[in-house]
Amino acid sequence: MTTKTRELLILGCLAVAAVTSLRLFRDGIGIVVFLALGAATVVQLVRVALGSGNGKTLRRLWDAFKDAFWGIG
Repeated sequence: MTTKTRELLILGCLAVAAVTSLRLFRDGIGIVVFLALGAATVVQLVRVALGSGNGKTLRRLWDAFKDAFWGIG
């Protein structure tokens, strides 16, 4: 199995997992999106702290995270 094939297989599995989770949590999708944005924000914060991330991306993620927080209620 080549690297490209393995990457496509992993992406396919992630897509199936995303669709499945959207179907299972359709009533509480706001919480799922909020948690995903929170995790992405933390990862980007660590990347910026280590010098390999982009501050603009962190700012956009933080704004989306705040919007998701206020949209839950």
